[in-house]
Amino acid sequence: MKINFSHPQNFKGYDALALKALHIEESTSEPIREELKNIAKKENFELRQELDYFKWTQDFKTIIEQKGKPVVVVNNRVDENFLDEMKYRYGIQGKTLDLIATGGNSFIGKFPNGDKWMLIGESEFNTKSKKYISKEYEIKEENIFPIPQQYYHLDMFLRPIGFPYVLVDSPVLSEKKLASKDIRQGSYDYITLNKEFKYWEQNRSKNYDSHNDVIEALEKAGFKPIQIAGVFGSGINFMNAIINQHQDGTISYITNGTKCDSDFITSLQQDFEKELRQKVPNIRNVYFVNGDDSYTNEMSNYMMDNLAYRGGGIHCMSLEEPSFELWG
Repeated sequence: MKINFSHPQNFKGYDALALKALHIEESTSEPIREELKNIAKKENFELRQELDYFKWTQDFKTIIEQKGKPVVVVNNRVDENFLDEMKYRYGIQGKTLDLIATGGNSFIGKFPNGDKWMLIGESEFNTKSKKYISKEYEIKEENIFPIPQQYYHLDMFLRPIGFPYVLVDSPVLSEKKLASKDIRQGSYDYITLNKEFKYWEQNRSKNYDSHNDVIEALEKAGFKPIQIAGVFGSGINFMNAIINQHQDGTISYITNGTKCDSDFITSLQQDFEKELRQKVPNIRNVYFVNGDDSYTNEMSNYMMDNLAYRGGGIHCMSLEEPSFELWG
Protein backbone atom coordinates (compact mmCIF):
# COMPACT_ATOMS: atom_id res chain seq x y z
CA MET A 1 0.00 0.00 0.00
CA LYS A 2 1.06 3.57 -0.68
CA ILE A 3 -0.28 6.82 0.80
CA ASN A 4 -2.16 8.81 -1.82
CA PHE A 5 -3.26 12.40 -1.32
CA SER A 6 -3.50 15.51 -3.44
CA HIS A 7 -2.69 18.04 -0.70
CA PRO A 8 -0.66 18.01 2.54
CA GLN A 9 -2.36 16.13 5.36
CA ASN A 10 -2.84 17.67 8.80
CA PHE A 11 -1.93 14.47 10.59
CA LYS A 12 -2.94 14.39 14.22
CA GLY A 13 -1.44 12.14 16.88
CA TYR A 14 1.91 12.06 18.48
CA ASP A 15 2.75 9.13 16.36
CA ALA A 16 3.53 11.96 13.89
CA LEU A 17 3.44 15.07 16.05
CA ALA A 18 5.96 17.91 16.06
CA LEU A 19 8.65 17.28 18.63
CA LYS A 20 9.42 19.88 21.27
CA ALA A 21 12.38 17.91 22.59
CA LEU A 22 14.09 14.56 22.53
CA HIS A 23 15.44 13.31 25.86
CA ILE A 24 18.43 10.97 26.09
CA GLU A 25 20.30 9.35 28.96
CA GLU A 26 23.38 11.42 29.78
CA SER A 27 25.56 8.54 30.99
CA THR A 28 25.21 6.27 27.93
CA SER A 29 24.46 8.48 24.93
CA GLU A 30 27.90 9.84 24.04
CA PRO A 31 28.34 7.71 20.87
CA ILE A 32 25.17 9.19 19.29
CA ARG A 33 25.06 12.63 20.95
CA GLU A 34 26.66 14.73 18.20
CA GLU A 35 24.53 13.17 15.48
CA LEU A 36 21.35 13.84 17.45
CA LYS A 37 22.45 17.42 18.20
CA ASN A 38 22.85 18.06 14.49
CA ILE A 39 19.49 16.48 13.68
CA ALA A 40 17.74 18.42 16.45
CA LYS A 41 19.18 21.69 15.12
CA LYS A 42 18.02 20.96 11.58
CA GLU A 43 14.58 19.80 12.77
CA ASN A 44 14.06 22.68 15.22
CA PHE A 45 13.58 20.67 18.42
CA GLU A 46 15.70 20.53 21.57
CA LEU A 47 18.02 17.70 22.59
CA ARG A 48 17.81 17.29 26.37
CA GLN A 49 19.88 15.04 28.63
CA GLU A 50 19.06 13.67 32.07
CA LEU A 51 20.86 11.29 34.39
CA ASP A 52 19.09 8.05 35.30
CA TYR A 53 21.79 5.46 34.45
CA PHE A 54 19.34 3.41 32.38
CA LYS A 55 20.15 3.25 28.69
CA TRP A 56 16.69 2.42 27.37
CA THR A 57 15.04 5.75 28.15
CA GLN A 58 11.88 4.85 26.24
CA ASP A 59 10.89 1.71 28.13
CA PHE A 60 10.41 2.88 31.71
CA LYS A 61 9.19 6.41 30.95
CA THR A 62 6.57 8.09 28.76
CA ILE A 63 5.70 11.77 28.44
CA ILE A 64 1.92 11.98 28.09
CA GLU A 65 -0.58 14.82 27.84
CA GLN A 66 -2.84 15.62 30.77
CA LYS A 67 -4.97 18.78 30.63
CA GLY A 68 -2.87 20.07 27.76
CA LYS A 69 0.41 19.80 29.66
CA PRO A 70 3.25 17.26 29.56
CA VAL A 71 3.43 14.75 32.41
CA VAL A 72 6.13 12.10 32.62
CA VAL A 73 4.92 8.75 33.92
CA VAL A 74 7.55 6.29 35.13
CA ASN A 75 7.69 2.92 36.81
CA ASN A 76 9.25 2.25 40.20
CA ARG A 77 12.66 1.43 38.69
CA VAL A 78 13.19 5.10 37.85
CA ASP A 79 15.09 7.14 40.43
CA GLU A 80 13.28 10.00 42.18
CA ASN A 81 16.13 12.32 41.17
CA PHE A 82 15.05 11.93 37.54
CA LEU A 83 11.56 13.22 38.34
CA ASP A 84 13.04 16.13 40.29
CA GLU A 85 15.33 16.98 37.39
CA MET A 86 12.43 16.97 34.91
CA LYS A 87 10.40 19.20 37.20
CA TYR A 88 13.04 21.80 38.02
CA ARG A 89 14.86 21.94 34.68
CA TYR A 90 11.90 21.73 32.31
CA GLY A 91 8.77 22.27 34.40
CA ILE A 92 7.48 18.78 33.61
CA GLN A 93 5.59 17.20 36.48
CA GLY A 94 5.97 13.46 36.98
CA LYS A 95 4.39 10.54 38.74
CA THR A 96 5.28 6.93 39.46
CA LEU A 97 2.82 4.23 38.41
CA ASP A 98 2.80 0.66 39.71
CA LEU A 99 2.63 -0.44 36.09
CA ILE A 100 3.24 1.53 32.92
CA ALA A 101 2.67 0.66 29.29
CA THR A 102 6.21 -0.01 28.12
CA GLY A 103 7.20 2.92 25.92
CA GLY A 104 8.75 0.70 23.27
CA ASN A 105 5.67 -1.52 23.24
CA SER A 106 3.01 1.16 22.82
CA PHE A 107 2.19 4.18 20.67
CA ILE A 108 -0.28 6.97 21.43
CA GLY A 109 -2.06 9.14 18.89
CA LYS A 110 -5.31 10.94 18.17
CA PHE A 111 -8.22 10.32 15.84
CA PRO A 112 -9.43 13.26 13.72
CA ASN A 113 -12.22 13.84 16.30
CA GLY A 114 -9.60 14.46 19.01
CA ASP A 115 -10.02 11.20 20.92
CA LYS A 116 -6.76 9.54 21.92
CA TRP A 117 -5.87 6.03 20.81
CA MET A 118 -3.16 3.57 21.84
CA LEU A 119 -1.57 0.69 19.96
CA ILE A 120 -0.17 -1.69 22.54
CA GLY A 121 1.63 -5.02 22.33
CA GLU A 122 -0.44 -7.96 23.50
CA SER A 123 2.27 -9.00 25.96
CA GLU A 124 1.53 -5.89 28.05
CA PHE A 125 -1.72 -7.50 29.18
CA ASN A 126 0.25 -10.14 31.10
CA THR A 127 0.61 -7.55 33.86
CA LYS A 128 -2.06 -4.89 33.30
CA SER A 129 -5.59 -4.47 31.99
CA LYS A 130 -7.29 -2.16 29.52
CA LYS A 131 -9.19 -0.65 32.43
CA TYR A 132 -5.96 0.22 34.25
CA ILE A 133 -4.35 1.71 31.14
CA SER A 134 -7.52 3.65 30.31
CA LYS A 135 -7.58 5.24 33.76
CA GLU A 136 -3.88 6.13 34.02
CA TYR A 137 -3.43 7.33 30.44
CA GLU A 138 -6.87 8.91 30.03
CA ILE A 139 -7.67 6.90 26.91
CA LYS A 140 -11.06 5.26 26.35
CA GLU A 141 -10.93 1.47 26.68
CA GLU A 142 -12.45 1.01 23.23
CA ASN A 143 -9.58 3.05 21.77
CA ILE A 144 -6.87 0.78 23.19
CA PHE A 145 -5.91 -1.71 20.49
CA PRO A 146 -3.86 -4.87 21.27
CA ILE A 147 -1.36 -5.70 18.54
CA PRO A 148 0.24 -9.16 18.09
CA GLN A 149 3.91 -9.33 18.97
CA GLN A 150 5.82 -9.67 15.72
CA TYR A 151 8.86 -9.16 17.93
CA TYR A 152 9.33 -8.36 21.63
CA HIS A 153 8.35 -4.65 21.32
CA LEU A 154 6.16 -2.83 18.80
CA ASP A 155 8.90 -0.30 18.02
CA MET A 156 11.03 -3.11 16.64
CA PHE A 157 8.65 -3.90 13.77
CA LEU A 158 6.13 -1.09 13.23
CA ARG A 159 6.04 2.71 13.19
CA PRO A 160 2.89 4.90 13.09
CA ILE A 161 3.49 7.82 10.72
CA GLY A 162 0.22 9.77 11.09
CA PHE A 163 -3.25 8.32 11.57
CA PRO A 164 -4.39 6.08 9.96
CA TYR A 165 -1.08 5.01 8.42
CA VAL A 166 1.34 2.57 10.08
CA LEU A 167 4.56 1.21 8.60
CA VAL A 168 4.90 -2.54 9.20
CA ASP A 169 8.02 -4.58 8.57
CA SER A 170 7.47 -7.37 6.08
CA PRO A 171 10.02 -10.20 6.31
CA VAL A 172 8.75 -11.30 2.89
CA LEU A 173 9.73 -7.97 1.35
CA SER A 174 13.06 -7.97 3.22
CA GLU A 175 13.86 -11.41 1.81
CA LYS A 176 12.92 -10.25 -1.69
CA LYS A 177 15.08 -7.17 -1.27
CA LEU A 178 18.11 -9.27 -0.37
CA ALA A 179 17.42 -11.65 -3.24
CA SER A 180 17.31 -8.72 -5.67
CA LYS A 181 20.69 -7.35 -4.62
CA ASP A 182 23.60 -7.81 -7.00
CA ILE A 183 25.87 -10.33 -5.30
CA ARG A 184 28.82 -8.81 -7.16
CA GLN A 185 28.53 -5.73 -4.93
CA GLY A 186 30.13 -7.77 -2.18
CA SER A 187 29.83 -11.53 -2.33
CA TYR A 188 31.15 -12.28 1.17
CA ASP A 189 29.06 -9.53 2.77
CA TYR A 190 25.98 -10.61 0.84
CA ILE A 191 26.31 -14.28 1.74
CA THR A 192 27.01 -13.49 5.40
CA LEU A 193 24.06 -11.11 5.80
CA ASN A 194 21.67 -13.36 3.87
CA LYS A 195 22.61 -16.33 6.05
CA GLU A 196 22.24 -14.30 9.27
CA PHE A 197 18.88 -12.87 8.16
CA LYS A 198 17.42 -16.31 7.39
CA TYR A 199 18.65 -17.71 10.71
CA TRP A 200 17.27 -14.73 12.62
CA GLU A 201 13.92 -14.80 10.82
CA GLN A 202 13.57 -18.54 11.38
CA ASN A 203 13.99 -18.06 15.13
CA ARG A 204 11.77 -14.97 15.24
CA SER A 205 8.92 -16.70 13.41
CA LYS A 206 9.02 -19.61 15.87
CA ASN A 207 8.65 -17.38 18.92
CA TYR A 208 6.59 -14.44 17.68
CA ASP A 209 3.59 -13.63 15.51
CA SER A 210 3.39 -13.18 11.76
CA HIS A 211 3.38 -9.74 10.14
CA ASN A 212 0.07 -10.84 8.55
CA ASP A 213 -1.43 -11.09 12.06
CA VAL A 214 -0.21 -7.55 12.78
CA ILE A 215 -1.71 -6.23 9.54
CA GLU A 216 -5.05 -7.91 10.28
CA ALA A 217 -5.18 -6.42 13.80
CA LEU A 218 -4.33 -2.93 12.53
CA GLU A 219 -6.95 -3.07 9.78
CA LYS A 220 -9.57 -4.30 12.24
CA ALA A 221 -8.78 -1.29 14.46
CA GLY A 222 -9.24 1.11 11.53
CA PHE A 223 -5.59 1.71 10.63
CA LYS A 224 -3.97 1.38 7.21
CA PRO A 225 -0.77 -0.69 7.26
CA ILE A 226 1.99 0.01 4.77
CA GLN A 227 4.29 -2.97 4.32
CA ILE A 228 7.98 -2.23 3.88
CA ALA A 229 11.32 -4.04 3.95
CA GLY A 230 12.47 -2.63 7.27
CA VAL A 231 14.36 -5.30 9.24
CA PHE A 232 17.28 -7.41 8.01
CA GLY A 233 18.24 -9.34 11.13
CA SER A 234 19.02 -8.42 14.69
CA GLY A 235 21.43 -5.59 13.84
CA ILE A 236 19.69 -3.84 10.94
CA ASN A 237 16.39 -2.25 11.89
CA PHE A 238 14.85 0.75 10.13
CA MET A 239 11.48 0.43 11.91
CA ASN A 240 12.89 1.53 15.26
CA ALA A 241 12.46 5.20 14.51
CA ILE A 242 11.54 8.69 15.71
CA ILE A 243 9.11 10.90 13.78
CA ASN A 244 9.02 14.70 13.65
CA GLN A 245 6.11 16.44 11.92
CA HIS A 246 6.28 19.84 10.25
CA GLN A 247 3.60 22.51 9.92
CA ASP A 248 3.03 21.70 6.23
CA GLY A 249 2.12 18.09 7.06
CA THR A 250 5.45 16.61 5.98
CA ILE A 251 7.37 14.37 8.36
CA SER A 252 11.00 13.56 9.03
CA TYR A 253 12.11 10.01 9.80
CA ILE A 254 15.04 9.35 12.18
CA THR A 255 16.26 5.76 12.39
CA ASN A 256 19.26 3.44 12.75
CA GLY A 257 21.85 3.50 9.99
CA THR A 258 24.01 0.85 8.34
CA LYS A 259 26.97 2.99 7.28
CA CYS A 260 30.13 0.93 7.70
CA ASP A 261 33.18 -0.17 5.73
CA SER A 262 31.05 -2.46 3.55
CA ASP A 263 29.47 -0.68 0.58
CA PHE A 264 26.95 -3.51 0.34
CA ILE A 265 25.77 -3.16 3.96
CA THR A 266 25.76 0.65 3.69
CA SER A 267 23.56 0.44 0.57
CA LEU A 268 20.70 -1.05 2.65
CA GLN A 269 19.95 2.32 4.24
CA GLN A 270 19.89 3.92 0.80
CA ASP A 271 17.48 1.23 -0.41
CA PHE A 272 15.23 1.77 2.60
CA GLU A 273 15.06 5.53 2.07
CA LYS A 274 14.15 5.01 -1.58
CA GLU A 275 11.32 2.62 -0.71
CA LEU A 276 10.14 4.84 2.14
CA ARG A 277 9.89 7.89 -0.11
CA GLN A 278 8.03 5.86 -2.74
CA LYS A 279 5.41 4.66 -0.26
CA VAL A 280 5.20 7.74 1.98
CA PRO A 281 5.24 10.83 -0.27
CA ASN A 282 5.01 13.32 2.59
CA ILE A 283 8.50 12.41 3.84
CA ARG A 284 10.71 15.51 4.03
CA ASN A 285 13.98 14.31 5.58
CA VAL A 286 15.40 10.89 6.44
CA TYR A 287 18.22 10.66 8.98
CA PHE A 288 20.30 7.56 9.74
CA VAL A 289 22.06 7.49 13.10
CA ASN A 290 25.19 5.33 12.98
CA GLY A 291 27.13 6.30 16.09
CA ASP A 292 30.73 7.32 16.71
CA ASP A 293 33.03 6.37 13.80
CA SER A 294 35.46 4.71 16.20
CA TYR A 295 32.99 1.81 16.55
CA THR A 296 32.71 1.24 12.78
CA ASN A 297 34.23 -1.90 11.28
CA GLU A 298 34.00 -4.05 8.16
CA MET A 299 30.30 -4.94 8.46
CA SER A 300 28.92 -2.99 11.42
CA ASN A 301 28.71 0.27 13.35
CA TYR A 302 27.75 1.38 16.87
CA MET A 303 23.97 1.35 16.33
CA MET A 304 24.05 -2.00 14.54
CA ASP A 305 25.98 -3.51 17.44
CA ASN A 306 23.60 -1.85 19.88
CA LEU A 307 20.66 -3.55 18.17
CA ALA A 308 22.35 -6.92 17.71
CA TYR A 309 23.98 -7.37 21.13
CA ARG A 310 22.03 -5.07 23.45
CA GLY A 311 18.58 -5.30 21.90
CA GLY A 312 17.73 -1.66 21.20
CA GLY A 313 18.04 1.17 18.71
CA ILE A 314 17.52 4.91 18.45
CA HIS A 315 13.86 4.89 19.51
CA CYS A 316 14.68 2.74 22.55
CA MET A 317 17.42 5.17 23.59
CA SER A 318 15.29 8.31 23.46
CA LEU A 319 12.18 9.77 25.08
CA GLU A 320 9.94 11.93 22.91
CA GLU A 321 8.47 15.15 24.28
CA PRO A 322 5.82 16.23 21.76
CA SER A 323 4.65 19.81 21.28
CA PHE A 324 1.26 19.12 22.84
CA GLU A 325 0.09 22.66 22.14
CA LEU A 326 0.14 21.72 18.43
CA TRP A 327 -1.68 18.42 18.96
CA GLY A 328 -5.12 19.90 18.33
